[in-house]
Amino acid sequence: MIEAKNLAKAMKSAAKGAGFRIYNPDGETLYIWTGQWCVALRENKVPRLALAQIVEATGELPKPGFCGIVREEGLQTLLPETAEEEVKLLTATNASRETHVQLAPIRYRGMIVYQSAKLEVFATNGAGISIAERSAVKNATVDGGKLIFTDAGECLILICSRPVEDPGRPAEELPVWAALESCELGAVE
Repeated sequence: MIEAKNLAKAMKSAAKGAGFRIYNPDGETLYIWTGQWCVALRENKVPRLALAQIVEATGELPKPGFCGIVREEGLQTLLPETAEEEVKLLTATNASRETHVQLAPIRYRGMIVYQSAKLEVFATNGAGISIAERSAVKNATVDGGKLIFTDAGECLILICSRPVEDPGRPAEELPVWAALESCELGAVE
């Protein structure tokens, strides 16, 4: 599901900005994340390109308990408690509020659009979506502002919103988002 080259690109791009975080809590799962996306990978599923970038930045493979922030300036310390808390916030789900969505064949104002069977529309700015193979992003689960894509030991989480409920959306956009929720948009084939 994870595109190794694109994950490495996303990591490199993030390192030039606010950085990306790495956390290996138990030696079984490695978390790599930014403010817009999170990847959780079983240790045996971490692409070599991503591992190479991590080793280049940290000087070693991340051992159990390792956590840090990789920036262009170098590696910064991340407290284990902070890493644990951030990962819990990013990965926490509630099955009772999960909504299954499909990728719609439109974009609006640069936003990638997903729609549920109830016609609810969710949007993400697309940061990190290229990390997953195209076939893997056609269907997702939305839960609490997160688009979640999973497949056999791999998980990609993108930050999203339901624009008609987003108080930060410009007023002139709201009628468009409401109109999008009034019809079936179809799914990307």
